[in-house]
Amino acid sequence: MGHQIILSHIIENMRLIKPIGQGGMSFVYLAENMKTKEKLAIKVLKANRAEDQQFLDLFLTEADVSRFLDHPNLIKTRKVGQYHGNYYLIMDYFEGMTLDALILRHKTQQHTLSWKLAAYIVLDILSVLDYLHHAGDKNGEPLQLVHRDITPHNVFINENMKVMVGDLGATHIASHGTMMDHIAIGKLAYIAPEVLTGEDFNHTADIFSLGIVFWEMLTLERLFYHPNEQETISRIMHKNYPLPSSKNSALGKDKAVSL
Repeated sequence: MGHQIILSHIIENMRLIKPIGQGGMSFVYLAENMKTKEKLAIKVLKANRAEDQQFLDLFLTEADVSRFLDHPNLIKTRKVGQYHGNYYLIMDYFEGMTLDALILRHKTQQHTLSWKLAAYIVLDILSVLDYLHHAGDKNGEPLQLVHRDITPHNVFINENMKVMVGDLGATHIASHGTMMDHIAIGKLAYIAPEVLTGEDFNHTADIFSLGIVFWEMLTLERLFYHPNEQETISRIMHKNYPLPSSKNSALGKDKAVSL
């Protein structure tokens, strides 16, 4: 069934504008309410993933978690549903570029990314993580959330320097005993060692991921990524993390340490 048909069913007066992204689990579309002119992002789970209960649970986790959350730097999910076996999320649309695209642009232009801008972005992400890590349900009970997907592909920034964190589909809910707790979910080159080895983990796994993102902003290089997945894992587990100043001479050694 075409996704335009799905959209016309779930929201009246909705017009699909264009696809704006896809991942291993879902397609994402930009849509517009023709009556209010409001733009929304619609995420539709891929049909082959909907047939796998684990991936379906991951997709629905995003909606379940989002119901309790409200933070100015966190993309909000408004509605979840399914139509003729097509599962979808309706989310706020944020017009901007991914942090990954911003890093690539600076690298292509051979311009370093200002450490002040990098620190600004990190502080906004930290604000989101602090909120998630201390969030509670409607009864005030701690959810013990771990985002598990803090990567440059999942952070967005616009021309007004507004930073947003998206995609809660990989979120671990310790208080609910989330499925696949001990399987490495997320983009491999940003996963903490304890998650990779199947050990118990907590919010510090997100801090580890953010540290990698910070390093990559400062250096415009990938810290652990290698085309061979086993080599990527080996690099993470080896725990040999060079200072950003060793890759970016504009950073003083003391400054790199303090950051």
